[in-house]
Amino acid sequence: RFLTYIIQEKKTIKTFENDHLNFYAKLIPLKQMWGIYSNTIERIERLHRYEPQLNSFNVAFVQGTKDYLTRAIFIFLTQTTMLVLTMSHIWDNRLDACRIPDLLQLIVSISGTVVVSFMAKQSRDNFNDFADIFPDYTGTVLYKIDMASNYFGGFLVSICTLLLLLMTNDNLDIVLNATALLFVMELDELLVDSNPVWVTSGYRSYFMKEIIKGLNKADKRYWDFEYLRKNRGEHYQIHTPSCSFLFLDK
Repeated sequence: RFLTYIIQEKKTIKTFENDHLNFYAKLIPLKQMWGIYSNTIERIERLHRYEPQLNSFNVAFVQGTKDYLTRAIFIFLTQTTMLVLTMSHIWDNRLDACRIPDLLQLIVSISGTVVVSFMAKQSRDNFNDFADIFPDYTGTVLYKIDMASNYFGGFLVSICTLLLLLMTNDNLDIVLNATALLFVMELDELLVDSNPVWVTSGYRSYFMKEIIKGLNKADKRYWDFEYLRKNRGEHYQIHTPSCSFLFLDK
């Protein structure tokens, strides 16, 4: 905002001697650079505000490596297979779900389903928060399988939990069936390292890559050290002895 005001109002900038070398048009690349930084800082601020719990699909997107992508795909296939097998079992024994359960079984079935629904809602909230913080995530393959797993899959798990518990006769089987579906829903989160140091380093690596990508798309005449040294323009854009530069790989 300050740079915009300086450019529009044509204010004098006293940065070093021979101030006449300052040209307001040259400040536009500087404004672009600070725009890249400010956008990154704003996303980091949202990250600290929401603090979404990472799952395997989020980690694969942040890390951007084939190993994490392969792991995320196999986790999704495992979740899908286990959920399909569960629904197949419910369909084969659908008549058992129509019988009238005893009071204890009904209470446990409803309570277990409510708990699973709460956890499914938390997974959906994490999905929405992560997509809001990382707009580039939207539309990717990982975004789609994440939606299928934690958005639509959460509804299916809640419904399957109720039906599966209602058709179970043995009390121990009720406990096992409830925990089994919870495992299916949380499988993508269980394999993620929750160490804060590891999570922070992953985010830091991602944002640094985004900053460098943004700088490469911006006007390189501002930050390109060779351009500033050789003075290929009319004048030096910046007084190089008093500045620090971000050196990028060539």
